[in-house]
Parts: sequence; C-alpha cells; structure tokens
Amino acid sequence: MKKLYILGILIAIIWLMIRFPYAMSNPGDLSAGHTDINKKCESCHHYFGGIPNSKCIACHKLAGIGKDTADPQKILFHEGLGAHSCLSCHTDHKGVNPAMATGQFNHSVITSSLLNTCTSCHKQPGDSLHNHLTAACGNCHNTNNWKSGASFDHNMIEPSIRNECQSCHKPPVDNYHQSITNNCQKCHTTGKWVPSTFEHSAYFRLDKDHNVSCNTCHTNNVLTSYTCYGCHEHTESRMLEKHNEEGIYTITKCASCHKSADEHDIRGRENNGRNKDESKKKEDDDDD
Repeated sequence: MKKLYILGILIAIIWLMIRFPYAMSNPGDLSAGHTDINKKCESCHHYFGGIPNSKCIACHKLAGIGKDTADPQKILFHEGLGAHSCLSCHTDHKGVNPAMATGQFNHSVITSSLLNTCTSCHKQPGDSLHNHLTAACGNCHNTNNWKSGASFDHNMIEPSIRNECQSCHKPPVDNYHQSITNNCQKCHTTGKWVPSTFEHSAYFRLDKDHNVSCNTCHTNNVLTSYTCYGCHEHTESRMLEKHNEEGIYTITKCASCHKSADEHDIRGRENNGRNKDESKKKEDDDDD
C-alpha cells in the first residue's frame, strides 16, 4: 500500500512537470533585462548541464560589457575573465528589480596587472590625503576588506608636504600647543605620535629646583619664549651688571649658556670666548 502511495505521488509530479513545465521548474522571476527570454530556459541553461559561459556571451559580448553603464568610471575588464564562470559573480531569478543582481565580487578572478592597479577599475579618492600619495593602494588596503587592516605609512606622502602635518591633521587646541606652528616633528614622529620625543634636557635640564609647571618659565604658555625672572631672586639689572664684567652684554637667552642649575655645568661651557680654564682662573683669583 505504501509503495502504491509513493508511486502515485511520482506520477502526479511527472504529470505536473509535463503539463506545467515552467511553473514547476522556475526558481523565480528573471530580471528586467532578461524579460525577453522569459520561459525560454534553453537560452541560458543546458538541460541537466548547468549554465556554460558560452550561453552568456552569446548575448553579452565580453568587449562590450559595461559600455552602457551610467557610471563612466567603470572600466571594461571582462575580457580578461574568460576562464572564469559568469556565475561566480552574477545570478538571476531574484526578481524583476532585484536589490543585488550580482554576488560578492572576488578580486582573485581578475588578472594580476589589474589587481595591482586599483585605479584601473576604481576612482581614486579625491580627499586631501589621497591626492598627495605616491605609492600603490595595496600598501595600505587589501581586496578582502578595503577599510579593515589598513596600515598607513607616512613615507608614501609626497616629500614636498610630508612634514606639513597640518595639511592633514588638525592642530591641538590646548595651551601647550598654541604657540607651536607646524613644526610637529621636533617632538613627534610619524611612527608613533604618543608619547612625544621632546627632550627638554637638550635645552635646559629640569632638576629638583626647576621641575616646575611650564607657565613658570614660559609665561602665558608661550613656548617660543622663556624668562628666568619668574622665581629667581636676582634682578635683571643686577644680572646684566655681573655679566658685563665678564664681557657678556646680552642676557636674554640664559639657556644658551646655562643648561642647568649645576654650577659646574655652567662653568664647563664656553662663555663669549672665555674657555673653561680662563673661567677657573677667574674663580681662583676671586678666592684669593
């Protein structure tokens, strides 16, 4: 009894396929561009043989694919894809106006010459950064995920603007940076922005007596200038008098001679033509 029941179902299915072949085998409506071959399955399909490329290019010539697109930036590259199945990217029976007429594109199907020249298919971004890059897109991006894993290298920027950080980056607005104008490389590097590489000891060593807030020496947080009279008991007139005795008549740049509060550090430097030995002899004379 069970066998007769199954046999009856098979006979009914076969009858329906013969009576209504299109309705029984059609997986969905064709796209608007293929409505002229609706119900003409053999236009694309080999019976029990799939969809060979020859069926597609019988209507779609490889040299002409993309010529009628509304986007003039699209490049004709299908001629180099003859060895790949059209179905690897394209599909149908998804409705008259499907939201996606193609599957996910795999860059591995295109030739190496196109793969290494992204702008042969894609329009180069027109932002201020990309307009000044000298290297290939592949140095930052990959074809699997354009934004993910990008590793930007500042050496790819044209040398003429490589050190002009503000051409791409907005300068900091804190008090510390207000007086600094486009010389970021004195403290920072393109390899690692934080922490900075500024070494205050190269200008003046901040020892226990001078480890104070920036505003103590750089009044109003103007870092391009400094004064030593913010906390020292001596006056400018007194210091000028003492320096004049040594033949030093300009004392506006204290740190050019005084690199720290260390007395020996001061006397070990040349001061307006007086070397270390002369300074030591002057000290001995004073002691006598």
